[in-house]
Amino acid sequence: MPARKPDTDLRLGLWRIRILHLASLEPVWGGKLVKLVASWGEAVPSSVVHDALAFMAMKGWLVRVAQPAPSVVRAFSISPAGRHRLDQLRRQIGDLHAELEGTGMPGATAPVAEQLEALVRRTSEERDRMRAALAAMRDVVTQALNGA
Repeated sequence: MPARKPDTDLRLGLWRIRILHLASLEPVWGGKLVKLVASWGEAVPSSVVHDALAFMAMKGWLVRVAQPAPSVVRAFSISPAGRHRLDQLRRQIGDLHAELEGTGMPGATAPVAEQLEALVRRTSEERDRMRAALAAMRDVVTQALNGA
């Protein structure tokens, strides 16, 4: 058995996520996906694409749908379980992207992160207002002491 490229598992995972996303938009099938994967700059045997479709169907993420063309043997669309899984993956990918870019809070969902960032902004603004008020009070006291 030939050795696989070191990043094959990572690429396969990304392909599966992308295929699941595409299946949420319109029916997908092997031949169509082979062409799409090639357009992403990847050369992949059709058996790998068909295995990915079979795997996702076995997991219940894809369901067979009517043939969109006579030449298509098996076409798939996303299932409710697949849509749920895709929603989970979107959140996880968003969190990962934010973490990699250094803009996110690991483990926080987007709404929670946004709320925390807004709180930090408000706290910083309040701190700046308090500093300005203290400086004004210091000036008043200094003037009063110097004038007395």
